[in-house]
Amino acid sequence: MDVSWDIERLRRENVRPINLFSVIGYAENYGDLKGPVRYVPPVFGLLNQDFVLVPPFRVNGANIQGGHVISRAEFEEYVADERARHIPPYQAKEGHGLWFDEEMTLGYSPYEHIRQVLGAFSQGRLALAHSQFRAGRLNMAIRFAENAISATVEPYFTQAKELMVRAHRALGEENHAQFLEKQIAQRKTEVAKRKK
Repeated sequence: MDVSWDIERLRRENVRPINLFSVIGYAENYGDLKGPVRYVPPVFGLLNQDFVLVPPFRVNGANIQGGHVISRAEFEEYVADERARHIPPYQAKEGHGLWFDEEMTLGYSPYEHIRQVLGAFSQGRLALAHSQFRAGRLNMAIRFAENAISATVEPYFTQAKELMVRAHRALGEENHAQFLEKQIAQRKTEVAKRKK
């Protein structure tokens, strides 16, 4: 096998087989992915090579679509700039994701398991947010709703954002409420596109 050809092909092509990679880290400060329980975007290392694949990309079945191929030296610069973190390597697998649980323990698990855990977390936090809202503790309601959002699981993500709109309006923060309404509309559009 001509390895240099494979590396050039990996750089050139937009779709890459996931089984050629290991998960060697995760991206920091990527979008609004902060929160106690959440998915984190993995950083993939090309097995036995000096190349790394960093976000943005989409894992679709047995393939990784998109992303940027960089050298391991460039990845070390990402780590130094706190844009990425090292982790003990995992063999990349189809149907798996990288995530933090409520104790901030990093895991690489099947998506179905992650969805169940994140869904339960979001549902619980959203229930607490509604309870705080009904009690008139609007800032606490917003805080618990933000926790529910961190897991990015539907339908709780949108429901939490909608509760935040109501809480910000009750606090007289119309600009913030309108900003959140735009985010909700964008999210609903994205979810509808994924279902097609």
